[in-house]
Amino acid sequence: MKTTFFLFILIALLKVVPVVAQDNTSLKGKLINPNSDKCYLYAFKEDKKNHSRTKTVLDSSVVSSDGSFAMAFNIKEQTNTIFFDGTEQTTVLFDVGDDLTLSLNTNMFDATIMFSGKGAEKNNAIKNCFIITQGINEKIFAFGSDVDTSVIFSYMNNAYKDYLKIVADYKKEIPSLANFATEEEMNAESIKEEIRDNAIFNSKMQLLKGTNALDFTGVDLKGNKLSSSSFKGKITIIDFWATWCGPCKAEMPSLKELEEKYGEQINFVSVALYCKKDDWLKMATKLGFKNNIYLSKEDEKQIEGYSVGFIPRYLVIDENLKVIDAHAPRPSSGDLQKYFKLK
Repeated sequence: MKTTFFLFILIALLKVVPVVAQDNTSLKGKLINPNSDKCYLYAFKEDKKNHSRTKTVLDSSVVSSDGSFAMAFNIKEQTNTIFFDGTEQTTVLFDVGDDLTLSLNTNMFDATIMFSGKGAEKNNAIKNCFIITQGINEKIFAFGSDVDTSVIFSYMNNAYKDYLKIVADYKKEIPSLANFATEEEMNAESIKEEIRDNAIFNSKMQLLKGTNALDFTGVDLKGNKLSSSSFKGKITIIDFWATWCGPCKAEMPSLKELEEKYGEQINFVSVALYCKKDDWLKMATKLGFKNNIYLSKEDEKQIEGYSVGFIPRYLVIDENLKVIDAHAPRPSSGDLQKYFKLK
């Protein structure tokens, strides 16, 4: 009877004791010139239905004085992860049971990444693919805005055709890259479409040089109507932005610095659109730019010729209201000043 009783208790206890998943995959390595004293490995769970994804930390590690780190974690299937060193990041693909070693020099992060150990072959292939596509895109975007779009499209199509052949070869050699290869084929089409749109946009903006600037009217901070043509007589920098736009707000300190330095000789006009008027009044007052215009949804029709499909966006208009550059550099780049004809 006692034996039966204790057996019953043992079974009951076993039922409530949670089973802890053992770490089955690992990543260790060494960072030369580490950016911080800790590094992380993230995984993302895609929710295609809601078009969102959730980030989870698989593991993290202290980076020792000699740059070494070590992580161990549990996965159930092939998992695409992000290794983050505190400043920069790179993709790492894991299969269950991989035991990877990663080394890199943060002074040339992507170019110095090297993998060894179990799972290294596929990750070195992915790194090579990234370097190839980076080189292709850099060359494409190095084409001047005056280059015929057919030249750009021809190079792009041939370059990506050759690249996808390399991806196909990797897929044959390394079966675990099958999902990666499929995604690259889909990404290539998306990237090519983005490049086409960008080239067509640049060509369209190039045609605006020397034409009469669009005369648009909105309201200023006092509620009075204010027209862009009222800034005739000086070179004018127009900044299209919105209150919710992070990149727009990130550029504001650089733009404000330029206004404080050159505001007597150059017009800086802050033009808000695609946002609520009350939000604009509050934020624009705080930002403190001298010249402010708000465009309502109805007012936005006046600037359709500028194709302001993304923000921030900067235009340079000369003293006679002629377009100098309809897609000018951002203030933080340091290149906007080349348009300042100062006496």
